[in-house]
Amino acid sequence: MLENLEELNLSEHDEMEGEIPIGIGELSSLRILNLQCTRICRIQRTINMLHHLQTLNLRDCHVIEVLPEFPTSLTSLLLESNSLLSVPNLSNLTNLVELLLSDGSRNTGKSNLITGCNLWWIGRLSRLKRLDLNLLNFPTPSELASLSDLEELTLSHLALETLEKLPSSLLRLIVKFFRIRRAELLPSCLILSNLSTLEFCSGEVEDIPLDGLPLLENLTVHDCKLLQRLSIPLELRKLRQACVACCPELVMIEVGGLLKSMESFSILRCVSLRRVGGLNELESLKYLTVRECTSLESLFDASCTNIADDCHVDIQVCGDFIKDFAASYQHEIYSKRYGEMNFLDTSNKST
Repeated sequence: MLENLEELNLSEHDEMEGEIPIGIGELSSLRILNLQCTRICRIQRTINMLHHLQTLNLRDCHVIEVLPEFPTSLTSLLLESNSLLSVPNLSNLTNLVELLLSDGSRNTGKSNLITGCNLWWIGRLSRLKRLDLNLLNFPTPSELASLSDLEELTLSHLALETLEKLPSSLLRLIVKFFRIRRAELLPSCLILSNLSTLEFCSGEVEDIPLDGLPLLENLTVHDCKLLQRLSIPLELRKLRQACVACCPELVMIEVGGLLKSMESFSILRCVSLRRVGGLNELESLKYLTVRECTSLESLFDASCTNIADDCHVDIQVCGDFIKDFAASYQHEIYSKRYGEMNFLDTSNKST
């Protein structure tokens, strides 16, 4: 009877520990096997007998050290383990569309991987559309450039010095826990004509070039501790949403004029930020949020702003003047009212 079973979901069962029974290979019709958040430490080689298996979920299986050979039928493989000792050779899984490989360093900041492992085989997975690599200090494989169908890519904790080029097919790119202080390699890597979403998180970088991204719609820059200036160029004519947060050394943000597509702009907890240039021209802006930027001196010139009357503005804890003013309107005000009051108040102070 079990030979007809197509889906087996054992996720979140802490009592699941030890080895997967050798009889797993007898579930000949199994298509989906979900073992997320279990304590299994070993997967039997008989799993390779599951010729119809398409999805194998091993997220948060932090006791697994090594892996057997998997059936070539797999289209989705999700693996995350703090105990992982080596990165398996997955060159035979040419049907994979989705792949997560994580040594758990995203949460722990450390890895048990044996040095010398590499991902030379990843270029053979030509059908990949979604790839998430979280491998501490692992060289970024140059073979990524050959994945012509890849649409979503997340790189966490990898050494980016070996990154040469990314596939132009990318629609979404997330880079986390990285170190490139002067972003010397980023310009050539970020010429991505189809990219719509870009996120930089927890990186040591002094500059983030944003040229060569004509279709970018969503931009997030978070916890980049060395970043001092950020320029959003006019070339990003499709940009609709931008969020800059927790960048303690950031002094200035410059927004290219006539970015008519920008609808939402958030700036949060950038304590050294003094100036945001170019906000005047954001005529399509619907939401402006600025919070806990305690060194902020100016946002826009209220006497000539093109920001729409119905733009929702939320400003909190941004220096004594703005903080007190925002508080009197319960932290939520409209741009024209804010602009007029700000401009008049500045005039009064000068007399």
